Amino acid sequence: MTVLSTNHNAAEPSEVARLKLEHPGEESVVENNRVLGLIAVTRVVTIGDYQFKLPSIYTKRVFVLTVPGMNRPGHHAQMIQDCSLTPPYVNGMPDVNYVKLDGTKACLILCSDGLLDLYGGQDWQEKHVDIAELCKMWVELVGERIDSRSSIPSQSSEPSENLALFLLSQGLRGPTKTFTGNNWTDKEALNRKSSLLTLEFKDKWMDDTTVLVEVL
Repeated sequence: MTVLSTNHNAAEPSEVARLKLEHPGEESVVENNRVLGLIAVTRVVTIGDYQFKLPSIYTKRVFVLTVPGMNRPGHHAQMIQDCSLTPPYVNGMPDVNYVKLDGTKACLILCSDGLLDLYGGQDWQEKHVDIAELCKMWVELVGERIDSRSSIPSQSSEPSENLALFLLSQGLRGPTKTFTGNNWTDKEALNRKSSLLTLEFKDKWMDDTTVLVEVL
């Protein structure tokens, strides 16, 4: 198993070190595991978050004057104006790795950090959960699923299963044990899935989650 990228957020030590190197002397470049104390991610490849990419004058003269306005509390604009000294603070630079395949069975798993929340708990970063261990778990789950289907002739000829959906479903099921240390029952697992998918809470309880699984 090979982990191809690091976690691109301000709780990742390598990302914090990179930001401090790129913005020397700026104590507020990372505060409370957030860039400028405001945004968790350190690399953004999508359109948006320009207040962290452009000089702060754009926030003062453009972004705060738009309608309906910035999707942030008013005091955030002032924080950006005060702390954004040498932008950009987020970029779209990817991690690039080359892996030589030796002909054995392999699969590629791509996901957002929402999947890490489901398997490691939303406080997985504070608990210093090893991402490599979570990745190993995903590979084992997907590998077992692929092997189980190929071993049954009646299923091997059927259309390929959506392995990303399977991985997401297992994550929604929750950890292998409850808070009391007992194994989850099927009913408890179903209740947890239902609560994540259907109930409405005032606070966020499940992060944006994207999963792709490609059998190579």
